[in-house]
Amino acid sequence: RLSPRSARRHRSAAYQKKIGHTFGNRALGGHFSFTLGKGRPSFARRTLRVRNEGRVPRAGRLRKPYIYVAALCNFKREGMKKTIIIIAAATILSSCGTLTLSDGAVDILMRGAKTATEVGAYEDAVHFYSRILFQYPDDDAVRLKRALIYYRTLYMQNAVDDLSYLLKKNPDDKTLLLNRALVLTDMRDYDAALRDVKRILQDNDNDAAVIELNENLQMLHDRDTKTISDYNMILSETPDDPIVLYKRGMFFFDSGDTETAVSDLTKFVSLSDDAVMLKDAYTILGDIFAME
Repeated sequence: RLSPRSARRHRSAAYQKKIGHTFGNRALGGHFSFTLGKGRPSFARRTLRVRNEGRVPRAGRLRKPYIYVAALCNFKREGMKKTIIIIAAATILSSCGTLTLSDGAVDILMRGAKTATEVGAYEDAVHFYSRILFQYPDDDAVRLKRALIYYRTLYMQNAVDDLSYLLKKNPDDKTLLLNRALVLTDMRDYDAALRDVKRILQDNDNDAAVIELNENLQMLHDRDTKTISDYNMILSETPDDPIVLYKRGMFFFDSGDTETAVSDLTKFVSLSDDAVMLKDAYTILGDIFAME
């Protein structure tokens, strides 16, 4: 025979089984339990125990702000940690000069560079990696990481220089060759990119991705060769055509041939009176002279 209290519990359990079932879910380090079914019994209890806060809200619906607040606090904590790591690395960088770094300082710079890359502070990451390479110039892993950041931030020639340095040690490294080919493709140096791709295909001619890259590079190379041939043919007949000089100068600038670009654009400036094109030409010339 059940006591009145046990009878109430028994009836409650039976009623829950009749209308639905109990479901539990872990969330935010606590336990949230509620009843699913066709109805909502008056005895249904909903609790959210948050270990960090030590609070148990009243029975009722789960309030989303608890989730948002916890997520925001976690985000702020992680952001603060990353900021502290970057500041520590920057402090070492600014104070060490050319002194030999301890292993601990190098470790902080490595962590700072990784964290800076994660948050998009690529310039800081490059500085940290460069300082490590100043002390350990043969650290190939660090140099590769710096090359990839250079590529991501469009410092293409710097990326090529780092990859070329690594390829002197490992001339048959397929990953390095492919990375350099991709950088050279973005620089529109299709001849050099094709050479790297063909070196990869010498030992592995079944790589579908590399074969497709080779075909695309060949198509781009042929297109640019024809474009330059057309420009040269027109300028051989009318050497003072400002429009063709402008287009060929811009083409050479995009291809990285700044010397020929300066020659064509300088001549264009002396011949043209088109305000828009002159503005673009002066901008490109200013960029070239600033790089030099």
